[in-house]
Amino acid sequence: MKKLLFILFLIGTTLVSVGQTAPSMADQGTVNITKNPSGLRAIHGYTAPSGSFGGATSADMVYSFYKGDTIGFFITDSAYNASWGSPELFIGLLNNDSLSYSGPNQQHVIWIKKQNKNTPALFDTAQLIVNVLPAQAPAINGVSIEISENSALNTHAQQPVSFNTSFSAADPDGNDALITYSKDAGDANFSVQDMTDGTFKIKLTSGALNYEVKALYTIRVKATDQDGLTDTATFNINILDVNEAPIISLQSGYTSPKNWLETTSLGFVFKFQKSDPEESTGQTYVYSIVSQSGGNGSSPFQINSSSGEMTVGNVSHMDYESMSSPRRITVVVKVTDAGNLTNGGSSSLSHQMTVIVNITDDTGETFVPITNNQTRFEVTNLCNNLQLYLEDVNNSSLRYYGTAGTNSHYAKINGTNFSTGQDIYYVVK
Repeated sequence: MKKLLFILFLIGTTLVSVGQTAPSMADQGTVNITKNPSGLRAIHGYTAPSGSFGGATSADMVYSFYKGDTIGFFITDSAYNASWGSPELFIGLLNNDSLSYSGPNQQHVIWIKKQNKNTPALFDTAQLIVNVLPAQAPAINGVSIEISENSALNTHAQQPVSFNTSFSAADPDGNDALITYSKDAGDANFSVQDMTDGTFKIKLTSGALNYEVKALYTIRVKATDQDGLTDTATFNINILDVNEAPIISLQSGYTSPKNWLETTSLGFVFKFQKSDPEESTGQTYVYSIVSQSGGNGSSPFQINSSSGEMTVGNVSHMDYESMSSPRRITVVVKVTDAGNLTNGGSSSLSHQMTVIVNITDDTGETFVPITNNQTRFEVTNLCNNLQLYLEDVNNSSLRYYGTAGTNSHYAKINGTNFSTGQDIYYVVK
């Protein structure tokens, strides 16, 4: 009879290893999540402290939901997804929309069981509270970026110093890589390029950039997260001034080729001028002669480096009889800027042009200066009806044809007063 009772006691009693007790697990506190979580993901991890296994080991523990509102959640060990880390327990969300936010204080109370798998009677439970919060919008911050004038289409603007061309927003309750970007407003020249990896770039898509016309553009970028929530930010696009070469040309009234008497050393052969978008920014310029060929010497002409006025430098180097046909001097003149602009900057640039001076033979004609503002001049020692020519040596334009009469040894200059500083000469033939 005693033997039978002992057998019944063994059958009705769970065997407990000697020296082992129930494991312990403290309450796990509160976890906040947002509505409509996307994808299978862990929301809480647990690493059991040493001494919490009731005399067993971590390998003897198994975890499961004990009770509570567990729909939409899962429980697993770290082997389920190595990227989640090393804790031995994870509470996660299933890939569904069952946790949509429906109002304030929406909670899910879950009880977790920590159990000795070798002795199921030894276990403990702990509480985890999950609060479902409304989704939060992404956050995007605008920065100042820059791009050089005259840039080609599809060039990306970049941050100064770092030269970074990629920008992004942050989603506090979602996956940043799933944020999409679009242009919300701004100048038509620029667009937003969504890189489909959670980043975007701003690029030039139309028009030409000219610093001297417009130096600042703006664009407003919109970031949209997987919940459809948005944020916007304005990016200022500064246009960098790039040094552009000046353009040299002849001033009005001067043309090339030009005829020049071999013995004439007075007056301007040519007057040059320059045009440059940077002229208004304090740019400085230097005129110079690159080369001159065709004369009977190396330097018949010279040029004022600041005014661009070309004059005769050495009249003996354009002797008609010593020159070979076609008795033409070819002069290459250039203008050079200083470069080194403060905004962007670059080295100095230049532009050049070629002019031609045809040297004419001196056959004994006499050039006589006319006094400034003189409306008539006296012609002495002339034969009757000697033909008189007036010529402006500055630009070779004939101002008057006249004949000196027998009794009037003067001729009017068409009644025209010549302004101070003009060099007017007449030729007696």
